[in-house]
Amino acid sequence: MAKNLWTKMKDSFPTALMSALIVIVVVSVLAFSFKVIPNILANGSSYFATTLTSIFMPNEKLSATSSVTQKTPTKKTTAVHTQVTYLGKSDLSITLIGTGIIDPATKQFVQTSYAGANDTVGIKFEIKNIGTNITGIWKLRLNMPSRTTPYYDSEYQISLKPGDAIEYVASFDNPTTQGINTAYVTADPLNQIDESIESNNSLTVPIKIDGTSYSYNNNYNYGSSNTNPSLPYGTLYTWTSMNASCYANPQTAYPGNMITWYVTTSGGNGYFSYSWTGTDGLNSTDRAISKTYTSSGTKTATVVITSNGQTITKQCSAYVY
Repeated sequence: MAKNLWTKMKDSFPTALMSALIVIVVVSVLAFSFKVIPNILANGSSYFATTLTSIFMPNEKLSATSSVTQKTPTKKTTAVHTQVTYLGKSDLSITLIGTGIIDPATKQFVQTSYAGANDTVGIKFEIKNIGTNITGIWKLRLNMPSRTTPYYDSEYQISLKPGDAIEYVASFDNPTTQGINTAYVTADPLNQIDESIESNNSLTVPIKIDGTSYSYNNNYNYGSSNTNPSLPYGTLYTWTSMNASCYANPQTAYPGNMITWYVTTSGGNGYFSYSWTGTDGLNSTDRAISKTYTSSGTKTATVVITSNGQTITKQCSAYVY
């Protein structure tokens, strides 16, 4: 009897050992995941490639979520916690800060009036949640005028509360051509976030490439009052013209169907404002506008685009049967 019991234990030992090893491996993987993945999400762009750096700037009004009150008779302090409730939708908005170069000595962004063909070109911009709800995690897409790194999709960025912002510096080398190059920055390119406004998620950035490298002592003076020739005069955009076009989708429709009007823009300072007017009371300040027409005939839309003091007007049409 004892011999049979020993035989059974001996035969089952390899199976038990294998099961124990499997459990240890699974527990280790889960522990690693719960430790590393939240750190990646919390740190956001610190895990990026060297072509993108960022600084997180929280909304100071929302960062203080607790206060302390003093009870005079008992001399005790009581922490009163404030629960923040978010309503509505989030809204990611991009603002261009400036273009320039990455200083080869300090490795820091320097705003300049142009960049050289042998420089590491830099673009500084801010992405802010101007909505009333949290964003959830999101991605950032860069299309750079570079022969070596023309396209970049970021890892997921940290969720932004209303008023939170992240300041980025994107950089690239080996510009495509001398003269005016154009870079494109898009937040939430796959539209994974439900936002109140989608038209302010993209940025068109003109960059002037001239010569072999930037010279602090020979930069362009566009009438600046800066009297110190060793300092850059800052990014200026008078050297690039603004272009735009508009179109309808679909071009033809039946009464009761929706038509969406779009505008594409380039040049200026990369930040645009829009003003739409048109048939049957069409009116909007968004980049795209949708309208359902109930009557037949030709429908027209006119959009006025403004950027850096420049204004351009475009008109497009569609037909309702």
